[in-house]
Amino acid sequence: MSEHQPTTTVQKTELENGVRVLSERVPGVRSVSVGALVDVGPKNETAGECGYAHLVEHMLFQGTGERDAGAIAEMMEIGGGGMGAFTARDYTVYHATVLDEYLPFALEVLGDMLCNSVLPAEALERQRAVILNEISGQSDPLEQSNLLMKSALWPEHPLGFPTAGLALTIQSASRDALVKFMQRHYVGKNLVLAAAGNIDHALFADQARDSFWSMSDAAAAGPAPVPPKHHLGTVVAEPRDCGHVYFSMAWPAPAYTDAERYAWHVFATLFGGGPNARLYRELRETQGLVYHIAAEYQAYGSTG
Repeated sequence: MSEHQPTTTVQKTELENGVRVLSERVPGVRSVSVGALVDVGPKNETAGECGYAHLVEHMLFQGTGERDAGAIAEMMEIGGGGMGAFTARDYTVYHATVLDEYLPFALEVLGDMLCNSVLPAEALERQRAVILNEISGQSDPLEQSNLLMKSALWPEHPLGFPTAGLALTIQSASRDALVKFMQRHYVGKNLVLAAAGNIDHALFADQARDSFWSMSDAAAAGPAPVPPKHHLGTVVAEPRDCGHVYFSMAWPAPAYTDAERYAWHVFATLFGGGPNARLYRELRETQGLVYHIAAEYQAYGSTG
């Protein structure tokens, strides 16, 4: 195990299997928020796996060798906290907030989920139905315009895939395929555990080792994600009977590893970050041309 003590208040430890453990002590609080970030998302999917990262996220709450889905939810409530998860385009996060004395409890539950989930077949059918309903219910025209924009900007690239997946790939996803997808990506070198609150870093690292020791130390399998090529000048339209026209536009921007990312965040906020932003004041308040307008800088590991 290698130790690293930064000059900032954030401390870092790397466990023997590659799991990176970070913490920041926040004085004056009695709670701890902890997140397990797995370096996997739609960016890692093939066209035939579209939606697998999101489906696996759902399935990890459905039971392990020791706990069923009800026990996972009940144990977090007993611990005085809450748990959730989300899938972004280039990572997946499982998170919990608990009283400080229950941090080992939360880590044990998270470790059990990420290392020992059995992906029960009967639960897969339920979660498949949930996600298919989610896909069919994507009727919000503003959200749909954003999905169309990304698919036109990055055609045939995973970043252009919808995070929830496609009905065809979700319907055909088998338990064996999901297990293989998880085995390729849910490995120690792909996991970051981060916590903030009333926390002692050395103790947190020991607790993390106890909870995640069984996670594989192998490197993530599969080809490395390829940076997308931007297809500019493409126009896609989907007629809808909704009384308004919603449209999205996109331009290439830096990845979140780029030093210019802060300037891009400021730029997006200045022009479209809220009611006082320039686009809102000019196009809605002054000219009355729009009802809603916003700008956002969306950054990923290889582009933005």
